[in-house]
Amino acid sequence: MFKSTSFNTSRELARRFRQLADFLESRETFKTENGVYLSVYDGQLGINFDSKDAFVAAVKAIGNATKKYTAGDYPKLVVSADYAPIELSITRDKVCKKTITYDCEPLFSADEVAEL
Repeated sequence: MFKSTSFNTSRELARRFRQLADFLESRETFKTENGVYLSVYDGQLGINFDSKDAFVAAVKAIGNATKKYTAGDYPKLVVSADYAPIELSITRDKVCKKTITYDCEPLFSADEVAEL
């Protein structure tokens, strides 16, 4: 149904809109929250989320997907639908707990600790 392509004409872009609309209408309804964009280069639909619940509902609705985590100043969880050029994203702080741990070597031997 979908092939990766760039769009040289408004007609090609309109066809992609119809394909995406048909795919979305065939799925459960989900809320869009924080911006929707369509890449004119490859026809990928991107939807950003602020709410974990809304994000999870959208991921369930699009079906089989691949997830990845990005790095940088604003790391995200990104889920890409397997059967449509749709990418859902949410900042990692909304769905992950950031933990920092240190693994330290002992400063003193057991005998040294006993002498303290």
